[in-house]
Formats: sequence, C-alpha cells, structure tokens
Amino acid sequence: MARVVIKKLNPKSLEAEVREFIIPLSERQMFHMSEETVKEIRNKIAESIQRPGSTGNLASSFFSEKTPEGYGIGNIDYLNTNAKQWYWLEHGIAQSGRKVPPLTKGYFKPGKSEPDYQHIGEGRFYTDSKDYWLVPSKPIDAHNYISKTIARIAEIANSVLSTVK
Repeated sequence: MARVVIKKLNPKSLEAEVREFIIPLSERQMFHMSEETVKEIRNKIAESIQRPGSTGNLASSFFSEKTPEGYGIGNIDYLNTNAKQWYWLEHGIAQSGRKVPPLTKGYFKPGKSEPDYQHIGEGRFYTDSKDYWLVPSKPIDAHNYISKTIARIAEIANSVLSTVK
C-alpha cells in the first residue's frame, strides 16, 4: 500500500486554505442554482396558463432569497399576501380545503363582459360588485408547477455544478 504525505511550504493550515476556496465556490453555486430554479418555476407557471391576459403576478411572486441555510424560492408569507391563488393553482384545492371556487360578481375581459358559453376560455374574469355572477361548478385542476420544478432540481444542480467554478 502506498502512502502519500503532503507537506506545506507556507504556515497557513490546509483546512483554512480549503475553506477559503470551498465556501465562496459553494455560495456561488447555490446562488446560481436558486436563480435557475426561479427561471424553471416561472417557466412551468407560464406553460400552465390557460387564459389570455395573464398579468404575470404569480410567476413574478416566486423569487430567490438568501436564508440562513442557503437560498429559498417561494416565500410562503409573500405568496399568501401577493399571489393568493398560488396554493389553489398548485394543489387544485384552497388552503381552507374548498375545492370549488366561491360565487363571485364581476365581468369578463376582453370581449363581451357577460358570460357566454360560446366564448369559454377566451377572457379573464375581473371582480366587480355590479356586474354578473360567476357560479363555478367544478374544481380548478391542479397545475403542480412546484412539483414539476422539484422534479428538475437534480438536473439544474448538475448543470450549475458543471459550469460554475
């Protein structure tokens, strides 16, 4: 069995030198992984849009932020305040457990403001207290954009680890 002995020429410890190299590298890689994950989840949300006129609010509500453990994507408190539909669209059920959306007054835009079965899926419904009742009768399908993104994490990590040095 061969044995290798490493002798250092400078007084700095090998552990300190490794830490100086590894910690900044891992921080760069984690940052890039978080940014790539944000791109991926936004892409999955864009792919799941079914009606014209999306504001992009849900997608832009997912962002990367530094945490004590590294980086996080999808601040739950922020989503609950600024993109309240996130949970329902991800899971197909409201956080309260409701499966069918509630009665709501409003109008459709663009096109005719009143509901019209010949134009289903062509406009967005905007809430307003004086127009038409929207009476949902079926649950919203789950889009699973978070789950679809998580399924790609290993691929994202491998890509970043091979490119960020």
